[in-house]
Amino acid sequence: MAEKAFKRASFLGVQIDMARERTFQVCGINIRVHSRHHPAEYERLWAALHDLGTIFVRGHLGLMIGDRRSVRVRDHDWVVGYFYTFVDIDPAQRWLDVESGREADEDTRHSVRIPANLRPNMTEVPYVLDTENHHLLFINKERSCSLSASNVRKLLKELSSRDEITRQFGTVDLTIMTDTSQLDAMLSWPVIRKLHLTLERINPTDYEDDQEVFRRLADLGAKREERTYVKDDDEPTLRVDEPLRRVSRIAAQNGEVEVHGRDPSGHTGHAKSQKFPLVMKGEYIPARTSLMDALIGFAIDSFTGRRNMG
Repeated sequence: MAEKAFKRASFLGVQIDMARERTFQVCGINIRVHSRHHPAEYERLWAALHDLGTIFVRGHLGLMIGDRRSVRVRDHDWVVGYFYTFVDIDPAQRWLDVESGREADEDTRHSVRIPANLRPNMTEVPYVLDTENHHLLFINKERSCSLSASNVRKLLKELSSRDEITRQFGTVDLTIMTDTSQLDAMLSWPVIRKLHLTLERINPTDYEDDQEVFRRLADLGAKREERTYVKDDDEPTLRVDEPLRRVSRIAAQNGEVEVHGRDPSGHTGHAKSQKFPLVMKGEYIPARTSLMDALIGFAIDSFTGRRNMG
């Protein structure tokens, strides 16, 4: 008899499928170094960031680059590992005695002893770095863990600004991968009074539009270009034509796009592309594969063009 594909358990006489699919969400960061555009340089950068052993704290959330290892899958080199998240507590703050329902007294507080090197509520969040495309993908949300794109960018920005990193790699540019559908929606506001583009240095790619921006900044010896378009007083709105839309897409993935005007709901305000991270969705069966392996498979599909990267 052939082995059954799914493990099953009986509960009150009902057969339950134990191999259920679970979904996960993925976000990404576009990382750019300009010391040398080569996969080995990105692997070296990530090793240097990891070796700093620095934690980033925002509110009560702590974050650091944890495990790191290099793997080769389908003739492609990857760096994979985990971000570690944890709760950062201050033992000197007020404590609640849940049995009495009152604030703990001074003697009770002084009895609390937490070693300085320990942090509670640790979770592991898988990541995959494609050193060829210099894209970092990580689990944004899954039943067992969650991590925002903004916090990952802040961690990497903090680490990459350290002297140990800038001496070796210069400025490291970091852009949250943007949802282009949200970008297109921004550029389609009924009234756009001002459009501001920030184009940071990009690495040479196979795309003609990217190559043009790369050559222009390189020829000018510039690390960043900023363009501002302001509506004429006699016009109802800025007209975003296709050439401007193409440049805006490049800016969204290598800098930022900011729109000021009136949105489709009639509200006056502004929107920034970095507030709309690209969120990609995948599925896996925990009984058959780990979340890390599921993310690696997702990344392979993404970077070989079988998924829409935004």
